[in-house]
Amino acid sequence: MKNRWVLLLIVALVVTGLPVFPGARAQLASSPAPMYRFDPAHSGQARFAGPLKPEIKWSFKTGYRISGSVAIGPDGTIYLGSGDRHLYALDPDGKLKWSHDFLYGGAVDSSPAVSLTSTIYVGSGYLFYALDSTGKEILFLPTYVSSLLSSPLIGEDGTVYVGGANGKFYALSPDLRKTYWTFTASGAILSSPARDPWGNFYFGAEDGYLYSLTPSGNLRWKFKCEGGVESSPVLDSSGNVYFGSKDFSLYSLDQSGNLRWSFKTEGSIISTPALSPDGALYFGSHDGYLYALRTETGTKLWSFKTDYPIDTSPTVDPNGNIFFGGHDRFFYCLNRQGELIWRMPFQNSFTRSSAVIDQGGRLLVGCDDGYLYCIGSTSETPVTPTSPTPQPSPSTPLFSLLLNPPQIDLYPGSSRVLVVNVHPLDSSPISGRLEAIYTPGFSVSLSPSEFQLSGQDVQVLLNLAVPQGFPSGTYSLEIKAVSGSFETKTMLLVVVKTPVFPDVPTDHWAFAAIGALSEREVINGYPDGTFKPENKVTRAEFAKMILLTFNLEPVSTQATTFPDVLVSHWAHSYIEAAVAYGLVQGYPDGTFRPEGKVTLAEAITLIVRAKRWQLEAPVDVFLKEGSIVRPIQPTDWYFLYAGAAFKNGLLKFDDPNLTEKVGTGGAVAFNEPASRAQIAAFLSRVLP
Repeated sequence: MKNRWVLLLIVALVVTGLPVFPGARAQLASSPAPMYRFDPAHSGQARFAGPLKPEIKWSFKTGYRISGSVAIGPDGTIYLGSGDRHLYALDPDGKLKWSHDFLYGGAVDSSPAVSLTSTIYVGSGYLFYALDSTGKEILFLPTYVSSLLSSPLIGEDGTVYVGGANGKFYALSPDLRKTYWTFTASGAILSSPARDPWGNFYFGAEDGYLYSLTPSGNLRWKFKCEGGVESSPVLDSSGNVYFGSKDFSLYSLDQSGNLRWSFKTEGSIISTPALSPDGALYFGSHDGYLYALRTETGTKLWSFKTDYPIDTSPTVDPNGNIFFGGHDRFFYCLNRQGELIWRMPFQNSFTRSSAVIDQGGRLLVGCDDGYLYCIGSTSETPVTPTSPTPQPSPSTPLFSLLLNPPQIDLYPGSSRVLVVNVHPLDSSPISGRLEAIYTPGFSVSLSPSEFQLSGQDVQVLLNLAVPQGFPSGTYSLEIKAVSGSFETKTMLLVVVKTPVFPDVPTDHWAFAAIGALSEREVINGYPDGTFKPENKVTRAEFAKMILLTFNLEPVSTQATTFPDVLVSHWAHSYIEAAVAYGLVQGYPDGTFRPEGKVTLAEAITLIVRAKRWQLEAPVDVFLKEGSIVRPIQPTDWYFLYAGAAFKNGLLKFDDPNLTEKVGTGGAVAFNEPASRAQIAAFLSRVLP
């Protein structure tokens, strides 16, 4: 009878058109690149050697930039996601097999993963999809967030794992119909999960933590950084973990989450490192360098300089050669000593897509110009470029455009100025013009709109304003540059957001700061939906705010440092944590006075202590008390903290909402209670 019911279930699945997963096992496909970074450890190691004498064998045009890496199925099919909301399936020679339009999704910015049964898993906007080998949707799972960047991982039993920008990490059945478990981080999960041989998971989040979970989804440990972790973790054979952070550092932890070493760069690190079999670690930084470190000690072996930030993750082939693309519109090949083997110019930048090397030794990499390029050796026979519709062959590149960041958030009534870099690819004199194609209603100007190149970059200012009352949504703005028959372009996504609080209009001086703190849930509104920006902040409230700003954990203890802050007080754990971190000391009488109003001097003091800034004497700084203005003195208890605050930009002479201009300096009402708007301005300037 039991077997009969199993048979009836299988028949029902077939009749309804739903797939049958034999034994509920999907497993990773056996191919050169079934998932992001080749394997569950994210090694970045290709199985085949890349080309040493490169040429483009074919290119495939999509409708928008390509941010993810390709995956290759067991039959050699190439799966490619694009910002145009499509997933493409290509033959090895670049011919289109099929494409799937995610009508209810969005940009496909993550890298797909392919199972042994050729089921493709990929995110599109806020939805996570499973497709069969013909491109038919099996099922999709809403993650209730605007963008899904984390790439999926397929377990040995077919379970699918993926992180969401809603902070949830999912363990899903192969058909996505069942959620086995979830784990919630306190920030968006943009990094892709790695898994060790013992079944433990590792991933980073925008809350600044690198998380490790057990196979059943329980927290093993978490490691705190000073910035978000978008870089995906890499695991070596001993269980050591390597990952980058937006705090400019590359970290190595042991299997228990203890710090082995860290390496500081001059820019954010979202590049996922690559491990070399000979004990080297390669990664890119926003400071424009590709670094090589020794895995055991973190000491630098060498660094290679490009002109612009490096977001992409390098790929290492069996010969030890390193392949990566940069914002400078070049794709590079280096040897293991960091020496340039070759570089190839392109019309646009490589912002995230990392190279995959197929069984033919050809590089497959997506570009911001919307093309997937196949780069092979000159000894091969070139294949004719293909695309969904016939496209003219691109002209010889003369220059490239760089617009960073690729996405901005604006509110109705606000504006932004960005820099468009026109980057020549040789020293020849070139003249050209720029134009913007944008949504009607925006106010857009380019200054200047015409340019002359003579081997040096030219910077053009892009002025963008969104008028009051403009509807919220995501809009695209295209910048096109033309010189004779040559044309290149770059894209900007503009997210128009709805104001959070009705009493904080977009022209309020602290609007952006309040919005940033509200999004991070450092400062919340009142039950009636208002923010009340002029209300004063209590000392207890500020203790909580500063801990949330710096992602510092509250302390759970029965101890009471201050007689007026009992264990039953709502802010007890935050105040005790502020004491433990060395931020607060209390008054001379031993009290904390939690309901007292925090002054501007107290607020800057706690921030200076949290940032560990060096104390120093201020110059041209005055105290304003009512109608009296006087220079601050060494006898003022906050004297050195005020100097550190001005030195590091927490306070500014040209900020009329916090500082009154006095000659070449400025006066601050240090002893006055701080408003919620002023506190938001301070904290937004030091957000990790």
